[in-house]
Amino acid sequence: SSVFVIGIFFDLVSRIDLCQDDLKRRYPQITGFFNVSTHTHDNIRELIEAIIKTTLALPYMDEQIPKVWLTFEKLISECKEDILKYDQVADIAPNAGIIDPGEILQSVQFLSDLGSLQYFSSEHLKNYVVINPQWVINVMACIVSIKDSPVKNGRLYHSDIDVIWKNYDTHLHPWILKLTEAFDLTFPVPDQNMNLVPCLLPEEEPEYTWNNDVNETEIREMKITYTFNYLPGMSYRFYISSRSSSFAQFKIRLKILDES
Repeated sequence: SSVFVIGIFFDLVSRIDLCQDDLKRRYPQITGFFNVSTHTHDNIRELIEAIIKTTLALPYMDEQIPKVWLTFEKLISECKEDILKYDQVADIAPNAGIIDPGEILQSVQFLSDLGSLQYFSSEHLKNYVVINPQWVINVMACIVSIKDSPVKNGRLYHSDIDVIWKNYDTHLHPWILKLTEAFDLTFPVPDQNMNLVPCLLPEEEPEYTWNNDVNETEIREMKITYTFNYLPGMSYRFYISSRSSSFAQFKIRLKILDES
């Protein structure tokens, strides 16, 4: 897939020169670099034109789309609900002329790729179709953007779910939680009825007294060294959170060395 490197707040931040040739050599999928401002609209038109040009050059742009799929898209867009059960969406398909269950699934996946709706084929999420993609953003924002959230120190306790998503149907709460896991916004912690939210974990090092009196035969030590040219600030949080199921039965002592 093509990648656009976009710098925002062009009107507020001094321009930082990037080693574009080096980045393109390392990441050949980069299509272009743009510094834009949504306030002054600097370079927005150039960015739009580049996106359109790149899109039209994609190999599948000349492929024909079944007309019934577009009719299906129109009928779905007329639904007032933000989310429907997959069976409800499948019931709409015959009105567009789509009868075969396999083609119904194929058309739903196509419309999801197109961005008209959101469908996730995983075992835990496949029973619903999000008609309004903005709905996904809204449910995520309930975790990270709401003041006085019950999510404290990056811990989302399942007992607080009814408060976090109080404006959404209760029967959808377990599905929404699985959705946050699919987007790596949260990670489940086994046997604790809790999910970790890496972006909300505290930066302060927790106090913990390591027990050095344990018999040596009970201790297993492992050292892993990672080398990165660039590492985003919250990468450690995401790594530990994503491995929480593996670490749950062990006491882990971590030491992060900054050798830069």
